[in-house]
Amino acid sequence: MGQTLELFCFVALGLVCGGSALAADPPKEGSYDYTACWSGANNVITVSKTHTASSFEMTGTTRSNPPEGMFDKSTFRCVGMNASLDGNFTGSTVCETVDVDETNA
Repeated sequence: MGQTLELFCFVALGLVCGGSALAADPPKEGSYDYTACWSGANNVITVSKTHTASSFEMTGTTRSNPPEGMFDKSTFRCVGMNASLDGNFTGSTVCETVDVDETNA
């Protein structure tokens, strides 16, 4: 068993889905570009070479490209767990996002 602290950054490009939790109604479709950086803790249980499980918690921020776009200056936190049993992977993650105007999404 072990615990590690990791820091990650990525750039995402995808489709926008409308949602009532956002402060303004976004377009029903289109694209967005953002960079997210996060850090967190990962707890791993290795039972054998074919049986592992882990849980994690992370917090981070996002910046949009161009600035002031969708997800700009948002923060998030996520918790999750996963398991790999004889090559069969299962997992679940739940995240909370807080927009720059402090509304939850």
